[in-house]
Amino acid sequence: LGVSGRIISGGAVLIGRRSQKVFLDRGLYEAVPSGGVDMHALEKNSVNLRRQIEIELEEETAMPVSFIQRFHPLYLVKDPAHSTLEICVELVLHHEACSFPLLANDEYSEFRWIPIADLPSFLSTHLHETIPVTRYLLQDLL
Repeated sequence: LGVSGRIISGGAVLIGRRSQKVFLDRGLYEAVPSGGVDMHALEKNSVNLRRQIEIELEEETAMPVSFIQRFHPLYLVKDPAHSTLEICVELVLHHEACSFPLLANDEYSEFRWIPIADLPSFLSTHLHETIPVTRYLLQDLL
C-alpha cells in the first residue's frame, strides 16, 4: 500500500525525477510526495493518511506541513508497474511553496513546477518517462 500526492500551488503541479540511487523507477518522473505507508502513520489499527502524506512531504521536499491549505483524498489506483495499490490525494499548498528551495536528495535528482496549462505538452514529451500512477494524477487535471 502506498500514497501518491499531487501538489498544486500557484497554478502549477510539482513533480520530481527519481534519482539513480533509488531501487524502483530510477530516472522517472513521479508525483511528489509519494511513498509507502510506514509505522509513523499507524494509529491503533488504521493508517492516518494525512499524517503519511505529511511525513512524505517533509522527507522528500523539506517543505513545512504548514504550507498545506487543503488536503483532498482522490481515489485508489492499482499501479500496473508494481501491482500495488496507491491512495491518491491532492494537496493545495500556500503560494509560497512555489518559491521554496527544493534541493536534490537521495530520492529525487530534480524537482519541477509545471504550470497546469503546460501539462499536455509535458505529458506528450515525457509520457514514457512518467510513472503510471503519476500519469493518472496529471491527466486528471486536463
